[in-house]
Parts: sequence; C-alpha cells; structure tokens
Amino acid sequence: MQSLGRLNILSSVARLQRDLRFLFLALFLWTFGLGLYNYVWPVYLRQLGASPDNIGLAFSVGYVAFAASMIPGAILSNRYDLRKVLIASWAFSIPTPIIYLIATSWQEATIGLVLLQLTSFGIPAFNAFIVANSEPERVSSAFGATASAAPLGMVLSPLLGSLMLQWTGLNGIFLLSFGLFSISTIVLLPIRKYPGKNEDFRIRLERPRSRGEVFLLGFITTSAFAFSLVSSFLPLYYQDTFLLKPAIIQLMGAVQSAGAAIFAVVIGRRAEARGRRNAMATGVLLAAIGLLGVVAGGSVLFAVPMIFLFGAARAPTYVAYSLLSKRRPGASRAGTFGFFLTMESVGLIIGSYLGGLIYGVSPVRLIVSGAIIFILLAIFSWVRLESLDQSSGETSKPVDPIQRDTVD
Repeated sequence: MQSLGRLNILSSVARLQRDLRFLFLALFLWTFGLGLYNYVWPVYLRQLGASPDNIGLAFSVGYVAFAASMIPGAILSNRYDLRKVLIASWAFSIPTPIIYLIATSWQEATIGLVLLQLTSFGIPAFNAFIVANSEPERVSSAFGATASAAPLGMVLSPLLGSLMLQWTGLNGIFLLSFGLFSISTIVLLPIRKYPGKNEDFRIRLERPRSRGEVFLLGFITTSAFAFSLVSSFLPLYYQDTFLLKPAIIQLMGAVQSAGAAIFAVVIGRRAEARGRRNAMATGVLLAAIGLLGVVAGGSVLFAVPMIFLFGAARAPTYVAYSLLSKRRPGASRAGTFGFFLTMESVGLIIGSYLGGLIYGVSPVRLIVSGAIIFILLAIFSWVRLESLDQSSGETSKPVDPIQRDTVD
C-alpha cells in the first residue's frame, strides 16, 4: 500500500513542470527541517513549563500571526515577482530554530513560532505559482503533487529526529533544522520570475461572489478548525494515554505524515476522476475514522493505522483551493487566496485555543469532537457542494480511459 503510494507520488511529481519540481524540492527540504521537531514541539513546550491551555494559547498566537500575514502576502504576490516573494518568505524562517535553541521558557519559544507563522505571507504566492505553472485540466493534481512535499518531508524527518533526540537532544535537532531551512531557500533561486501584472496592482479583497463560494469558504474554515482542534494535542495524548516517549511520538508523527503525503495525491486525483465534492467528502471522512480509531482502539498498535488515515485531513483543502482557482477567471492572481487563507486561519486560531481548554478537561472528548466535526463536513460536502462540481465542469463519473491516462 505504502509502496504504491510512493510510486503515485513520484510519478505525479515527475509530471510537474520544471519550476514546480524546484518548488517541491524546496518545500520538501523545509518541511524535513520542520519535521525534525514538529511532532514533539508540544512536549517541548510542556518541558518548558507550559500547561495544555498554555500550549493551545501558544498555537493560537502563532495562528494569529499566520492570519495577519495572508492578505499582505496576497498584495505582495499581486504587485511583485512571485519568485522574490517565495524566496523572502523562505528566508525569513531561517532564524526560528535558533530562537528555539536559546529559549528558556515557553513564552520565549512562542516568539519563534510567531516568526515562523509570519513567513506564511508566501502562501498566496505559492498557490498562485502552482496555478501559473499548471495546465488548466491538471490544477487539482498539480496542487496535490506539489503540496505532498510537505507531508512527505515530515514522513522521513521524524525518523531522523527520533534518533537525534537520543544522540544530541533537541539542540542538535534545532541546528540541523537551521541548516535545512537555509538550503531550501537556496533551492528556490533557479525558478523563473513572474512579475506582477499591472491589472493586479490595485488592491482587491476577493471575497466570495456566490452562494457556492460561501459554502466553499465554510468548508475550508471549518476543516481548519477541526484539524487544529485535535492535531496539536495528539502528541500529548500519546504521552499521557500510551505513555510514549518523545522518540516514539516522532515515529507516530511520521506515520501521520505518510498518510498526508499519499492522500494529498490520491484525493487530488480522485477530484479529477470523480469530482471534487466526492474527493473532499472522502478525505474528511477518512480523517474522522482515523480519530475515532485512535481513541476506540485503546492500544498503540491499533492507533498506528488510524493515525495514517487521519493524515487525509488536509487533502480536501488542497482540492478546495484548486477549485477556487478555476471559479475566479477574472480575479487577481493571489487576491482570492489571500482572503480565503485568512478565514481559514481564523478556524486554526479558534480550534487550537479551544483544543487546549478541552484537552485539560477530557482528551478523549477533544478527539471525538474533532471526529464528529469531520463527519458533519463530509455530509455538508455531499449536500451543499454539488453545484461546485457542476459549475466547474466536473463530473461525478470516472473520466474516459484515454483521459485517465493523461491524468495518471
């Protein structure tokens, strides 16, 4: 199953245009550096004296910085060369591991997280760059294949991070992360320039224009809320319920990332073959099954395949943004993404903050709540998003075998 997934990812990446392959590599290296410590970062904050609600607050503050960067990032992406915006956003993240290295309290470590999230101003440029380098009929698979670099990087890095925790501790991990962030920035230097267009220089806030886009915005925001409600606290759950050590928690994170990498591609292809509504509903339903399995199984062995399924949680969001790019032919190249990403980050802020409060009361209740929200999102997708497939020219039926060869 996983070997098949790796083949699907590699074949999808091979079909990407040249600049998207550079973008894939840069994102892979960057998330590899992030994944060295990402899944034990809540445990790291706990070691610095943070309680669950403190951890939720730290993530919420980080997501506020994320939200604050979206619309300015869209404006920068409209007015300036996409290449410069991408390189700048990558470069600004380089100092963050050093801040973690010297932090003596969870509040000081949160400063590093805020800086890391502020570099998200490059996300609108990232999305616009994918659209600019994709054939119209393959936007969904291009989004999925390029974005799969993030979870793929975080599949392998927790394995190394787990070993380094025993060899060098977090200090060595943070130094290696610093190096990888630097190298990933250099990888972006060969990509082509995409200067801003004169018609995009005027600042435009691309809000939803139709009822269908309102539904799409609701899906994106609620999905982000459900994901952040649970994801930041799964490492604490592993530690508290299964009594796992940080090194093993890293391995659990690797399994989740493996699922995320594979499902990013599989769900993207399903969107093109069977319609976006079908793909989005499938992704969130798999996430719900995974969460319920984690709490119902009662053992680490059963939790492993379940957390793999939870990796599908973010894949429907990639499909949603690819759909949004097709519905906005007259929009500025990044203005649409700026507004929708900002609203998505609102869901991340609220979810992570409430997650900390609920975890302090009942960890099981927190995870079950996230699963219920994902199930409701699956129902919402089937009931309310049908018109989006129709208006974008999608079909709920499989594509013609000849067309399938060009997609797969």
